[in-house]
Amino acid sequence: MKSETSLQECAKAFALCDTIIFDGRISNQEARWLERFRKAFGYKLVSPQTYAYGAFVRQLERVSGVRQDSYDDTGVYIVFGSRLADDAPEIFDSLLEVADQITYMHPIADQRWEKRDALFIKYEAMAEEGVAAMLLYGLTRQKSRSAFPDELIDFLDEIDIGFISAETSVGEEEVESLLTRIEEGTCTLMVGRDIYEHPRAVQIATLLGYLQRYTSVSIRCIPPFVNANGVLETCSLSKTAGERTIGYLQATKKQTNCLVCSRGDLRETERLGGEIIDWRGQTVPLPSLREYSALLEYLYTTLLEQKGRIDAQEAVASEREDAIECTLDSEIEVYDPLDGTVVYLCDLAKDDFFRQRKVCSEPVSLYASPQFAKVAKVNDGEMIYFDIDGKNYQRMLRIDTEMKGMIAISSVCDIDLSISSVSLSRFRCISIRKEKNA
Repeated sequence: MKSETSLQECAKAFALCDTIIFDGRISNQEARWLERFRKAFGYKLVSPQTYAYGAFVRQLERVSGVRQDSYDDTGVYIVFGSRLADDAPEIFDSLLEVADQITYMHPIADQRWEKRDALFIKYEAMAEEGVAAMLLYGLTRQKSRSAFPDELIDFLDEIDIGFISAETSVGEEEVESLLTRIEEGTCTLMVGRDIYEHPRAVQIATLLGYLQRYTSVSIRCIPPFVNANGVLETCSLSKTAGERTIGYLQATKKQTNCLVCSRGDLRETERLGGEIIDWRGQTVPLPSLREYSALLEYLYTTLLEQKGRIDAQEAVASEREDAIECTLDSEIEVYDPLDGTVVYLCDLAKDDFFRQRKVCSEPVSLYASPQFAKVAKVNDGEMIYFDIDGKNYQRMLRIDTEMKGMIAISSVCDIDLSISSVSLSRFRCISIRKEKNA
């Protein structure tokens, strides 16, 4: 039977590896089994984007003094650092229903917000630190500083708002219009995954932590995956991988230096059920996903028979870092503009990729503005090739006339989990070719 062969192959792969890499699109039941693997056999559990999210949340909570385990609707929302309609469609739909006012802040416009007359504020890619500084400065400038810590006072006195405005491409008048919305009452700032993976994520978390502590703004972190909260609550994640890595639940089997265990070949092990912890922190049943604890139970039992339990509860400690003590740096890091052809890697809802990693249909599309296509000298419907982290990818270019600027959007449904491919910025400079091999 094909499924039996696949199970045996997975068992052999698990026996050879010391690290399990995965993302947050798994059930709580699967997460518990992976944690059992860590405790019993000494595996490192690595989920880079979920780890970055957890580190950001801990720093934010330390500075703000407010935990992320409660949620209140405020009516006024700012979405910052997330293409929300693709990153978390269920949150996007919820905001469209409950929000009185919406501001969308991102390097790429999204026409789907226009149905609610959302205010769009565009900033340069990688300029999130500067935008956070402008918000903090604008909302605290009229407040009494008697309760402010010295580092915050020094920061507000030393930063050059004019310079930051120029470097972020966010006009001071745009900020003023946004502040007017916020100052009329309470507001929720929803922070997304672009920021968790930013090189200055700790500094940004500190800025936003002070924003929540001393203003009426409530910060809400959007999980990078549907069950990132469940994974963080259940698994002791490591920051770094070992020498031999297996990818659990992968899009393809064309992984370099990483064995793959896929749901696709294990249909006989599927059973309905499972639960997740959603973006509001509530435990909810899975309405349509299948739960795969049977697969992990089989692998766990097989490994016990093959190698025995090594009881690694103490031997392999989690690499979870406590919240970092961060001194605010008034010198806002300015990144050189991403020149040329820049692609934004995104789990496109239009590719039905949100809930479950799968083998994508061919060809995978790259959506580009007319300006992008003109500079790249590529026509609509033409096949293109580019490299990311040394791997070659093929896309069919689709011109989206509603897109503006020089950033294209690419699905990531065929980009396998690996430390190099998921732990860097979602914005990548690429060199486009019309032939597969350079």
